[in-house]
Amino acid sequence: MRPVNFRAVLLAGLISLPAPAFAAAKAYNAIAVVLDSSGSFKKRIPKAIEQVQNLTKGMEAQQAGARHWAASDRLVLIAMDSLPSVIFEGTVADLAKAKDVDWARRFTGRSDLAGCTDLPRALALAKAELDEGAPTKRYLMTFSDLVSEPPVGGPNACAPAQRIPGDDFDWTVFSDVSFTAFWLPADQALGWDRALRAHKLTAFKLLTDSESAVQPADIPPPAKHEISDAEKQAASEKVRGFLKSVGGAFALAATAFLGWVLLAARPRNRRRPGPPRLSTAAPRLPNTNRGGRA
Repeated sequence: MRPVNFRAVLLAGLISLPAPAFAAAKAYNAIAVVLDSSGSFKKRIPKAIEQVQNLTKGMEAQQAGARHWAASDRLVLIAMDSLPSVIFEGTVADLAKAKDVDWARRFTGRSDLAGCTDLPRALALAKAELDEGAPTKRYLMTFSDLVSEPPVGGPNACAPAQRIPGDDFDWTVFSDVSFTAFWLPADQALGWDRALRAHKLTAFKLLTDSESAVQPADIPPPAKHEISDAEKQAASEKVRGFLKSVGGAFALAATAFLGWVLLAARPRNRRRPGPPRLSTAAPRLPNTNRGGRA
């Protein structure tokens, strides 16, 4: 029987184990930034742009100092007006490389759509972007007074202003999201606080006009992968299977070794020793006649 190559068995088992059993998937954040370009927010736009630019620069610096194997956070910039649209989408590394892409100029260039503010559509777009892929954490930042005036006809024909969303608003856009709102009038911040809490939402921060004037946008901390229960279960089952296969190999080897010991200890079929055998033939006498006849 050929001996079992335990190194080969161990190597095969290690290779067959899934990645969650040894190393976590690369973690990254997803950040959506919604910028209001409507007329009601016009005087706040320059400061809001400055805050977002400082935010992106801080994220670039944080990414540059990260380990080379760390995943880059994903960033989405959305212009909120009569027709909310994505004006930048990519990783922080992409933003650092795309020096020729001036998203601020593209944002301010949408003046022909600044008549209305479709808040529900902008937030739904942000939520869809945040849910793309499998980010470790999701962040939503708005630079807006959060007054909704969606278009009902042309880009300048708006519905009556709605300061707090009604019952038809989809509040799930804030689920599993860390939400920060800048530039809210004090009464607006109070109304939104009550509405968010009424819908069992607690992961939010609402900054009034006076707070927003001095408070920079916080840079999300580097993402850390948290192993889910499903990943733990899958890794545990794979490890158990691996140990079972190794145990089977050891059992096979032990059986082979025991068989070899038994074979070695088995007596061989040899002739047993006995008394010496005597010859019955008469002894031969020496010839004394030499040189002739007797």
